Amino acid sequence: MLRPGCLLLLLCLSSSAADDAGWDQGLRVQLSELEQSLDELEKRARGAGKDAERKALNEIQDIKLRRIELDQRVKRADEIGRERWERGRGELSDETQALKRRIEKVRLELRR
Repeated sequence: MLRPGCLLLLLCLSSSAADDAGWDQGLRVQLSELEQSLDELEKRARGAGKDAERKALNEIQDIKLRRIELDQRVKRADEIGRERWERGRGELSDETQALKRRIEKVRLELRR
């Protein structure tokens, strides 16, 4: 039989692991949405004028590479220790938001 303190500790640990798993899944969804946005944006860029198309496609390619790197970092997050996971969580989320802003910037440039 478990002591009451042990039960509380197990409950806290399982809750914390569930929070991490939820965040991990949430970030994966964001990265998937980024990929869809990039694919859609790439199709639009191909119809733009030569100069705008080249510039937009270069930016899209750079964003795609960055998204792949973030995806790999999310996968590695499962392999690293709890402390490093906590530190890296905000950083990955911030970088994902930065990529979203870059996508929006390319969209605006293509509208011109």
